[in-house]
Amino acid sequence: MSLRINKKNNALFTVVVVLSLAVTIALAWNPYIAPALSGFQPLAGVIPPEDEIIVSGQCQSGPNAPIALDKAWKLTLKKNTGGNIGTSTDTIVIYESDSLAVFEDNLDPASGVVTTGSVYKSGDTYDILYNNSNTQHWFRGIEVPFHCVDTDSNHYSQVTSYAIGTYVITLTYSGNTTAMETATGTYNYTSQGTTPTFTVRVDNTADNTGIISSKNPITGRDYKPVLQIILNGTGFDTVTMKSAQFNQDGSLVTPQYTQTVTKRIWSIELSEDNLSREVRADGTVVQVGTTSISYQLNLAGVSVDTVDMFIQLAGHSSNSEINDFGTATANDGVSLKEHLINIKS
Repeated sequence: MSLRINKKNNALFTVVVVLSLAVTIALAWNPYIAPALSGFQPLAGVIPPEDEIIVSGQCQSGPNAPIALDKAWKLTLKKNTGGNIGTSTDTIVIYESDSLAVFEDNLDPASGVVTTGSVYKSGDTYDILYNNSNTQHWFRGIEVPFHCVDTDSNHYSQVTSYAIGTYVITLTYSGNTTAMETATGTYNYTSQGTTPTFTVRVDNTADNTGIISSKNPITGRDYKPVLQIILNGTGFDTVTMKSAQFNQDGSLVTPQYTQTVTKRIWSIELSEDNLSREVRADGTVVQVGTTSISYQLNLAGVSVDTVDMFIQLAGHSSNSEINDFGTATANDGVSLKEHLINIKS
């Protein structure tokens, strides 16, 4: 049996084939149907919510290509432990990443969320400075996001910082069985010796808190937590450090030595790990948040009762800050805890 196709039937066959191909192509490109045909599962939601943004140049969901918008920027400040950070006394300053010129300042993240008054363009990058009473945190090279839809009312970004720890300084010394836990105290070198070994223990007592180190792109300084031992008052220059190195948690470290006309300073930069405390939900302590530093003084030359030893834990500072300005808290550094000892006969 043979099949004969006349011109009329041939034309009809051609139309059917073309229509079939067109339907197949349309189905393959339809974001709702294509997954069923190919087995590919798209990210949840074909139409993204308002705050869905581009990540690494790719739309998180939806069929649309990345869309660049000029919009206000809504920033959310998150704590590492969950929830938002920010009070009415905190501020945010936004700098252009390339020029480091201030683009917008005095933004108030009172609820942990701030919306800029200026318009920002998708793809541009900025450095964001978060200031609070305990520290500063620089967020470097934050890109203004692209969007999946052109109806978004704002740009949306989120940055995360540590909840600042609660720190306690405990001071003990050779021959003393009771730790000095108060903010002030006295060391009597006549009855207790002229070559005492002091041990400074710093504890973070707040679970899942710590301190952030960050680099200030304007000054170029890498800011870290710093412990400084300061000798000042009349006769400060008669006190020397008997040992050239500190013992920190069983390892010898060489402190930076700085002297001004009014004081002598020995300082060391601390790691974030030394001061961060992490506790799991089941109570397991992952990170203790404790560091201990020992050093020995020579008080043989002291003949007055006016020498003070000032121990300070400072955040967002550096040895170079101390070297240049004579203290860890001259500019951006903040005091996290202090201890004052009067050395007397």
